[in-house]
Amino acid sequence: MLAPRNRIEVSMAYVIPAGLTLLALLVAGLGVRLAHKARRPRLLKSGAIIAGTGLMLLWLLPWWAISQDAGAWSMPLMVAALFVAVSVLGGGLSAMARAATGKAETREDHLFHDFVQLNDLP
Repeated sequence: MLAPRNRIEVSMAYVIPAGLTLLALLVAGLGVRLAHKARRPRLLKSGAIIAGTGLMLLWLLPWWAISQDAGAWSMPLMVAALFVAVSVLGGGLSAMARAATGKAETREDHLFHDFVQLNDLP
């Protein structure tokens, strides 16, 4: 591995994880705080937390995939890590959108609601 040439290169390595972490905390915090204004506040809270988790996974899972010695499976592992992170983020944003617009519940909404009730999630 190449050694950094100066302090700027070292500090730039932390910009993406720090930025995504702050963005995740901001999304989750604002979603929970402003949930009472939505038509379905529990769904908005859950969606905000899921979206925040997806933002955290956008840097955690690729970092984990890079740290694994997977050999020929390195690229599929990275693609799978990004797929999972983007899917979680999309699910959270979709839940937040449904909570804010008040669209009719679908079968997936009922399944998600049952999951939340059965697992005593907020």
